[in-house]
Amino acid sequence: MVHAMPLFQNSRIHASCRYLKRIDDAVNLVKTQTDGAPITLLAHSAGGWLSRVYLLSKGTTGIDRLVTIGSPHSPPPQVHWYVMSPSAAPQFCY
Repeated sequence: MVHAMPLFQNSRIHASCRYLKRIDDAVNLVKTQTDGAPITLLAHSAGGWLSRVYLLSKGTTGIDRLVTIGSPHSPPPQVHWYVMSPSAAPQFCY
């Protein structure tokens, strides 16, 4: 018997990794364009907790603050591995 739930969970993880990669690309681009000036991340909805995961896994160097708007501050159950070990995100995502 094939169960759909693990595939669903894996697809959620891969989707989260794509968003984390997009955050990483955007942060790196802005860092190159601002000559080292501090960056403020502004995030909405799920982007708020994804940005928190990003900061936990990649660090805050060059990032002055994170502002979230309408963001849940608990991750959905499908990506519980972020909470258990934020340092695991780079090995899965970057």
